[in-house]
Amino acid sequence: MKVSFIDGPSLANMLQKLMNSSTELDIAMAYVKVSGLKILLKNVDAFLGKGASLNIVFGLSSRQGITDKESAESLLRLSKRGNVDVRKFNHSGFHPKLFIFKGDHPSIVVGSANLTEAAQSTNAEANILIEDADHQLLRDVLEFFEYYFNLAPKLKRKDVESYRPRKPRRDRDYVGPKEDNLPSPPQRRDELENMRPNKIWVIAPGKNARHWDEWVNVIDDDGNGIVAMGWDIVDLRNFKSHDSLKEVVKQKAEDWDRDSPRKTKRGYVANQLWTFKTAISKGDAFIVYSESRVLGIAEVIEEPRYHYKENQSIPYEHQIDVKYRWYKEWPKRADDKIVETLGKQGTLRPVKEDWLWSYLLEKLP
Repeated sequence: MKVSFIDGPSLANMLQKLMNSSTELDIAMAYVKVSGLKILLKNVDAFLGKGASLNIVFGLSSRQGITDKESAESLLRLSKRGNVDVRKFNHSGFHPKLFIFKGDHPSIVVGSANLTEAAQSTNAEANILIEDADHQLLRDVLEFFEYYFNLAPKLKRKDVESYRPRKPRRDRDYVGPKEDNLPSPPQRRDELENMRPNKIWVIAPGKNARHWDEWVNVIDDDGNGIVAMGWDIVDLRNFKSHDSLKEVVKQKAEDWDRDSPRKTKRGYVANQLWTFKTAISKGDAFIVYSESRVLGIAEVIEEPRYHYKENQSIPYEHQIDVKYRWYKEWPKRADDKIVETLGKQGTLRPVKEDWLWSYLLEKLP
């Protein structure tokens, strides 16, 4: 019997490796997100195609609402396939995180990681892998799994239709202290290292990062969040040309200037808004930066979905959905080369220095 430790980012590759050498997989999981399910089941056709079987019991708690509806739908579809049995517990006390791989060399993975993308990438997770588990341990673990699996009701269409997940953090008002900074997982930072941005943008969450806390508070458990820009005029989708936007900015600036000692730079504002609406594309990366501090790194993983005031808890009206790959406040001041390259302040601009990306990743705390 061999026992080893696995952190979050190492978990996904290990699970795939164990599936490749197994004839049956039993999973007991507290909650599931579709992002994590896709990672686990990306080779499910090959797994089932070799005659292997899959048994899953997961938490579908109507009280907690943590499992997302998309994963419940995916698991329901999966349950229609041969050699697959999916069951659920609608109870907030169902908390296991357990994988049992059966075959010539039975293995067990148990720990803190739920079946989410964040648990397999950015979260601080602690898991134990037991390879060639001895007979007594394997019997005890199987007894635990079979006890709950046999008692759990089979997942049915009515369960999915009646299930109501809780709102993501971005749609909930948060009242409480600011979260502590969480360091990146120690073994690997795969998401960042595997990113190959098409374009890199630097964006500021307000002067002196005054709105960064609001941005952080809407990032959900899988890193989904937003980047945003101010200068409220109207929905930018109403403008078909840069000139039409510039004209409205000129009119609005008269109102803005009445309450400000500084005059609005009309051309600058129009260019910033037009760039935000038209120049961002799938595969781009944002470096969230303000006053010599790197605050976060986010990726546009889908065609940009610009929206206007969708998230009312964010004081900036113009918003784009992103996935945060890293978001911790740089302890003090970033490296001199980074500060000199990114500057001290600004709302949105492209980063043209090709060397910066790899250098930035090396210096991240």
